[in-house]
Amino acid sequence: MAYSSLDPFFPQEAARKKGGGSADFEVGLIYGMFAAVIVVAAPPLGAHVTKIGPKFMLCAGVFLIGGSTILFAFVDAIASWRSFLVICFFARALQGAGKAAALTSSWTIVVTEFPDKVSTVSGVIETFAGLGFMIGPPLGGALYAAGGFTLPFFFIGGLLLACNVALIFTLPTSSEAIRCYGNNTTNLSSWKLLRNVWIWMTLIATSLVPASFSMIEATLAPFLERTYKMKPAKIGLVYLLCCGVYIISAPFVGRVADKWGTKRVIIGGLFVAGFAEFFLAPSSLLAFLPDNEMWLFLSSSVVIAIGLAMASVPTISDMVLSSRGMGFEKSVALNGVISGLWTSFTSVGNTVGPSIGGLITQKTNFRVSTTVFAFALVAHGCIYLILSLCFRSRLK
Repeated sequence: MAYSSLDPFFPQEAARKKGGGSADFEVGLIYGMFAAVIVVAAPPLGAHVTKIGPKFMLCAGVFLIGGSTILFAFVDAIASWRSFLVICFFARALQGAGKAAALTSSWTIVVTEFPDKVSTVSGVIETFAGLGFMIGPPLGGALYAAGGFTLPFFFIGGLLLACNVALIFTLPTSSEAIRCYGNNTTNLSSWKLLRNVWIWMTLIATSLVPASFSMIEATLAPFLERTYKMKPAKIGLVYLLCCGVYIISAPFVGRVADKWGTKRVIIGGLFVAGFAEFFLAPSSLLAFLPDNEMWLFLSSSVVIAIGLAMASVPTISDMVLSSRGMGFEKSVALNGVISGLWTSFTSVGNTVGPSIGGLITQKTNFRVSTTVFAFALVAHGCIYLILSLCFRSRLK
């Protein structure tokens, strides 16, 4: 919610602060700083989670996110454009560091506490994360309309700090599951896991899903306005449909993955989302399909959302299973390293998706962009499937 709450008003305020003209490039860099810090910070945080402590890292991360969100409230009082940019970059970097700590530690706790139901719990977490992302923009816009630039940041930042107080007093320092695992801090780093092809297969899927989602998010609005003459209100409903289908399907996908096998669900999701994305615009490769058919676009959007949930929700559980297949023993240290890698590669996708998708769309059109990302999903699904069939024992 803290990440997306400034979407409705911050770009316009930044342009006003600049003194006229577009500030799209600078705003893009400020937004990109968030994901870039997560990419860099998450793996070392995961490697040191046992030394720092999962609870302390989680609380410190939430505190950083809340404090940096409140810091954003004061940038409106800065007259200098350069000083405005510096403080915005600093605040966004703190938000990224906080999210890296919070995500890495929370996933470590989840994998440790629910070792046999990681996908099921992941689905529930994805649902609430999606709800926060959906609520953020309308809440931020409403607060901005009610109290100006500072109110959204004070409200959401204060809410995060209040939640942090609740975490401090309610979350146990060392649960029974963590005590049973033991704080094994044996020389364990991300590089040991990255020597395994199955870890790479899953991490690539982990990046492709947010890349595809964020590419569509960044480039869809102009396409809908130009092709279907949609107004902003209706465009918002399309975004709501995609996010809604994802968060509703995520818990069910998690339960299915825990029962039928994580790799089966991930590979199936890559194919489902990839093939459906060919139909979204639709691709020029499917010349036999009618253009500008709303039913085709909406049905494709629904299938893409379900497919991306299938390819995303079981990934961290699959990494845990792959690491055990490599001979690693259960430990909080291992769970921390896996969580750090997963968080980092998710942010890689969130960074690459809109930048590459935006560039392709700008140089060509939305149809070509969706075709490229559809090929990426299907191609990775094919490679993953072939490897799994060659080693059938891994297709679980």
